[in-house]
Amino acid sequence: MSILGIIASRNRPRTFFAAVGYDSADASLSTDGITWTTKTLPASRRWCGITFGDKFVAVAGIDLATNGAASSTDGSTWTARTMPSSALWTATAYGASIYVAVAQGPSTTGASSTDGITWTARTMPASADWMMVRFGNSIFLAAAYVGTAAATSTDGITWTSRTIGVDKNWRGMTFGDGKFLLVGTSTNAAISTTDGITWTNGTVSGSTTANNIASAYGAGLFITANIGTTAASSSSDGVNWTARTLPSSSGWITATFADGKFVLLATATTSAATSTDGITWTARTYSSAAGGYSVTYG
Repeated sequence: MSILGIIASRNRPRTFFAAVGYDSADASLSTDGITWTTKTLPASRRWCGITFGDKFVAVAGIDLATNGAASSTDGSTWTARTMPSSALWTATAYGASIYVAVAQGPSTTGASSTDGITWTARTMPASADWMMVRFGNSIFLAAAYVGTAAATSTDGITWTSRTIGVDKNWRGMTFGDGKFLLVGTSTNAAISTTDGITWTNGTVSGSTTANNIASAYGAGLFITANIGTTAASSSSDGVNWTARTLPSSSGWITATFADGKFVLLATATTSAATSTDGITWTARTYSSAAGGYSVTYG
């Protein structure tokens, strides 16, 4: 490595797991997904989503706050930002050099930002309880909590209406292995798509209450966890699933994969868990009693 390469390597920013909590001003930061340190968001709100592009960006919902957003370059110091309307902002994602956010309502409310600081109002193609949004295969895919409403966008600005193949209560979405995966609450349903148009059904096994919310992809498989139970499942294709066991019964609600491990967090508790293979899980301790409602890596 050249001298310039060594200098660049030394100056490269560290990467972190970062999470935000619900009904609190707590954010948390971890270099390894195991040991967490509490940080402070600009206000106590129902922070529902966090993502990373060139910075960490979080959005808040339910409390109708016009400044229901925040950004941070390091995950430690956060600055309040203003969304374009007082909406129930539920999720955010980054891709194609743009941040997007969606909101519940039901509503047609959406937003986009090129820098995670200044947001512009956008219009979703249907009035729905937009709960999830992810980026993959060069498109954004948004999905509603109830029913079959979905939408795709190549630029995060103009959205096209799509229809989920099964009418269920969808609550968890992730992207991996070239496909988007949705898992449902109060049902064993799982469904996947590469483009938001054609859908493939699956069934999550080993679930007692089937409230699948947390989901992620890594190490060649998908995982999902059930809120309030000890059940978790994994699959390599999103169709065929195997029951797994978590180290405790908690309100598991968000997951991600990075740095060679899955990280799973629960809401309203300090429960956390990690796994390198999605099969065997180890109990960890989260730094805030508010728990982690949404987690990302960047």
